[in-house]
Amino acid sequence: MSTDISHVFTTWQLQELDKSLDPRFVSSRKGGGNTTLKYIEGHDAIDQANRLFGRETGISPTACEQKVLLDPMTGEAVGIAYKAQVELRTRLRCTDH
Repeated sequence: MSTDISHVFTTWQLQELDKSLDPRFVSSRKGGGNTTLKYIEGHDAIDQANRLFGRETGISPTACEQKVLLDPMTGEAVGIAYKAQVELRTRLRCTDH
């Protein structure tokens, strides 16, 4: 199900949200089983939200999930996945950038 958010955000914000994340914000580290894990750090996510929506933006975690990833062949723990859901509160702006 798709929600029309064009009336909530400015044209500039929608264009920025449609872009791929700048690769300099994506970190990586070695994972189990000779894999590379990519992630974005929380402070970078908050900085980008502030850039897009302003420093007055309220970002509140509403749910957080941690999951241990197991190798299907050995049952060995090979990583941990985190998933966070946040609520974003921002003031509506009447003008486009």
